[in-house]
Amino acid sequence: MIAILKRYTKRDLKRMAFAIICGYIGLLVFLYAAQRSFIYVPDRHMESPEYYGVRGYEVVQVTTEDGLTLSGWYHAPSSPVAPIIVYFHGNGGSLIQRTERANLYAQAGYGVLFGEYRGYGGNPGQPSQDGLFADARAYIDWLRARGVTDDKVILYGESLGTGVATYVAAEYAPGIRGLVLESPYTSLGDIGRMRFFFVPVDLMLKDKFDTKSRIGTVKVPVLIIHGRHDMIVPFKYGERVYQAANAPKLFREFSDAGHNDLYPKGAWPVVREFMDALAQ
Repeated sequence: MIAILKRYTKRDLKRMAFAIICGYIGLLVFLYAAQRSFIYVPDRHMESPEYYGVRGYEVVQVTTEDGLTLSGWYHAPSSPVAPIIVYFHGNGGSLIQRTERANLYAQAGYGVLFGEYRGYGGNPGQPSQDGLFADARAYIDWLRARGVTDDKVILYGESLGTGVATYVAAEYAPGIRGLVLESPYTSLGDIGRMRFFFVPVDLMLKDKFDTKSRIGTVKVPVLIIHGRHDMIVPFKYGERVYQAANAPKLFREFSDAGHNDLYPKGAWPVVREFMDALAQ
């Protein structure tokens, strides 16, 4: 290496260093500008629930504080005592990829409100942390306006949606009945530092979704499910969220599951048992 460097003059080395620095700065500018395209990967198309084989759901519309009209899916509970699941999905796709779950929850007798985000599933707007929080508040307010009290609600967060659900439970609807977190992360900053170790993530990240700092203020029963082989949100982050949560809490590990196959690997009976216990 020293012999190679001796072939270059000081001017050459300065030029190389300058080029490397400029390239790194250019990379930082690109990552800062494009970061939300890495975080949010929406499917923007949407048809009616029946088109996807989802029966008994209606399309409902809510209006956010910043004036967006969003469409979600709602299924009424089978009985007055059945809880209502308010579901916030992950960063990819839309409700189209959650149709099997929609049918499972409805068949079990729960009420279900799938809160589709801005920029997803045909909805207007561009997703961001503050935007998704505003969307979540609008869906909770839609239920409240129809006489549904918070203690009838079980919040369900999947992957990115765990940050949304935890925010609602901690800051907007602390009187809910329970909280289910599927593959939760401590914060997007932690995930970002893991994947982009070569950039100052803490200085650049716009949307932090700091679940760990909020979960400690949640006072309702919490269920956390996580796959041991999760390569998107590593298992250790689910453990850390669990450690920061208050009792009563339950953690269920699925030793042969990854990020997107928890239900095929046996998570649904665990989730249903937890929610049925809350309904009593």
